[in-house]
Amino acid sequence: MKLLNLLIKRPTIVVVIFILFVGAGLLSLGRLSQELFPHIDMLLITVATIYPGASPEEVESSVSKKIEDAVSSLENIDEITSMSMEGFSYIVVQFKDGTDVNVSAQNAQRKVTAIRSELPMTVREPSVDVFDVNDQPIMKLSVTGNIGEAALYDIVKNDISPLFEQVQGVARISLIGGHEREIQVDIDEQRLAAYSMTISDVVAILNYSNMDYPAGKITDDEKQVFIRLSGKFQSIADIENVIVKTLLGGSVVKVSDIAHVYDGQKDVEAITRYNGTNSIGIVIQKQLDANAVKVSKEISEVIRRAEAKYQADGLLFQIAYNSSDFTIEATNSVVKDLFMAILFVALAMLLCLHCIRNALIVMVSIPVSLISTFAFMYLAGATLNLMTLMALSLVIGILVDDSIIVIENIHRHLEMGKTKVQATLDGVREIGGSIITLTLVLVVVFLPMAFLSGMVGGFFGQFSLVVAVAALISLLVSLTIIPSLTVRFGKLEIVNTNTAVGKFVKWIEESLDAFGFKMRNLLKWSLNHKLITLGATTFLFICSISLLAVGIIGTEFIDAGDRGEFYVRLKMPKDATIEQTNFVSLQAEELLKGQPLITSLFTNVGVEENGSIESNQAEINVKIVDYDKRNVSDKEYARQIKLFLQQHIIEAEVTTVPVSLFGGSDDAPIEMYVMGDNMDEILSTSSLIMDSLKKDTGHIGPENIGRSRKP
Repeated sequence: MKLLNLLIKRPTIVVVIFILFVGAGLLSLGRLSQELFPHIDMLLITVATIYPGASPEEVESSVSKKIEDAVSSLENIDEITSMSMEGFSYIVVQFKDGTDVNVSAQNAQRKVTAIRSELPMTVREPSVDVFDVNDQPIMKLSVTGNIGEAALYDIVKNDISPLFEQVQGVARISLIGGHEREIQVDIDEQRLAAYSMTISDVVAILNYSNMDYPAGKITDDEKQVFIRLSGKFQSIADIENVIVKTLLGGSVVKVSDIAHVYDGQKDVEAITRYNGTNSIGIVIQKQLDANAVKVSKEISEVIRRAEAKYQADGLLFQIAYNSSDFTIEATNSVVKDLFMAILFVALAMLLCLHCIRNALIVMVSIPVSLISTFAFMYLAGATLNLMTLMALSLVIGILVDDSIIVIENIHRHLEMGKTKVQATLDGVREIGGSIITLTLVLVVVFLPMAFLSGMVGGFFGQFSLVVAVAALISLLVSLTIIPSLTVRFGKLEIVNTNTAVGKFVKWIEESLDAFGFKMRNLLKWSLNHKLITLGATTFLFICSISLLAVGIIGTEFIDAGDRGEFYVRLKMPKDATIEQTNFVSLQAEELLKGQPLITSLFTNVGVEENGSIESNQAEINVKIVDYDKRNVSDKEYARQIKLFLQQHIIEAEVTTVPVSLFGGSDDAPIEMYVMGDNMDEILSTSSLIMDSLKKDTGHIGPENIGRSRKP
């Protein structure tokens, strides 16, 4: 209590301390990174490899098995899972707790590089990445123009993409769809055979001829000049004039003698559209430690400059997806909760304590506690993400509890006729121990969650830390700044019951007194009938638990909420071409355009989210109007759209899947694996399981991935 006496007599000390706290909090707030989720150490690395045109069996034997053998010697491996599909290999390595996954990823990269020469020549470079829930595209863009498709692709690839890559925090830029320019050499097989040559011979000679060579240097007393022989092809004529063979008589065979060389386009593997218009898709991923909101803003600025620069070419960018929108929405929700909490606390204190000064004193505790918490978040390496924002929303109600208890007790002592100093000392002394105990209990409940390992610890570690720190700061505020401000500005105000406001306040007090009287009677009755009270409590407890046990109340890790978007999946027969799939997807788009709630359609034909090439599949990202402009949830509307499309499209299997919190599709919350050495037995067993699942109505659209791939 000596410290309390000092703080009451010298309130300047308290004010200065909390000004420093608030200043540090405001400074830290500007430096806190904003992202959708906290960094979660999943202890996973992935190895993704594209093998164009290869069957699943060939991918497994030529790519997946070799990479599995290479990475299996890494330390602390828990399990290795691989998926081999047409043209794509995806390997997931799970490590044990305590493993430095970044070091393991570096070691995995070295091992994969070491066996690169053992992989088929047409296999693209394997990509080794550390898995992170935030390692998802933060933006998906659609680019259109009024120039040729090949010219548009050239501008996007060579001019626009480098601009995005220069933005601080951008990790990777990927292009989807479009028509990429390609110089094609159409070889006449009969002429080639006449000269006893093979296509491989021509390819090797062209590769060897299309190179620059260093040729030494010339040095004198004043300078040195480096010499380089430029052999890169500059025109179609350069390719046509390449000598592929010298005959016995001394005559030569050029490329133009055996082939037709022309300026063409690569075969289309993927098609993208935005609202029915052919476009080029740009997928942007950020670095793991980058601020998603800041990166998105800078990308938007780059878009503005690019549209102005290429105005003559009619370049138009559309943002099909922006993950920062969800983060900003969550931030705005917390700010809204903050102001609502301050308003309602002020009204409650005004009605109960009859003095606007006392209400303002309590209101101070909310922003002071919250802003001070930002400083500790920054020091702890936390970020502004969905979990910490949820914690701030939750803790708003807790922040004022201690302050209300303190000032209400001080007010009670003022009503006894004591001076403000004495009433403050007695009031805080009387309930100080109780509020300290209550706050410490709250801290003890939440703080241990900050030290959990694994996914749960990653998700809820920062959440529990924010709650615990904010609660401790609010306790400090209630025991220091609230008493100091009460001594200086507090006031005991007598209500004039002759006025309308006074009569209303008196009615509130009488109602609260009546409610308190009834609660006291209920408490007395409960104490006099202990068996009935305990029996009723036990019965209600059992009923509550039963709601979970029988499934009336569902359970899930985190609810994705209503994001106002979903995916429509179209799956054609396995042998369908991309042209056939594109034709059906166009039909689906025309049907969807007529739906009043739909605002935009972003279509990908031939590419799955994991990057694999699937010419028989298409995916449409459907966005609908905001929640307050419709009377149906996004999940229910997706179900309605599925039924609608199934009535009109019979060529393809139609499914709809929600958008997960991570930004991708959330189509398989439950996965089952059938493993064995005989593929025929695996497929037979999986078919039996599928037949059983189709009879169960508790799920939507079970899919046998093994059978859905092309042979």
